[in-house]
Amino acid sequence: YTTRLYELIMSFKYTGWVQKSIDELRELLGVKANKLVIYNNFKNKVLNHAVNEINKYYKINLRFTEIKEGRKVIGIRFDFRKYKKIQIG
Repeated sequence: YTTRLYELIMSFKYTGWVQKSIDELRELLGVKANKLVIYNNFKNKVLNHAVNEINKYYKINLRFTEIKEGRKVIGIRFDFRKYKKIQIG
């Protein structure tokens, strides 16, 4: 899931953010319809894991916020930017 999420955010690298519904994310990341039906499981096993790996290996400051309708999460907004190296001296 990490590679697919990375490809998704890199297609929006000039805006610095991307917003998708939960159903769109499941389809884009290749999560089967009958797997990880409960959002909390999807969040813990797919989103949190992929975001942590992207931040660790690709040096991108990636975070996500949940878009809610009432108490139900209907979408995710990813905000990101590359780390900048500053040389002193």
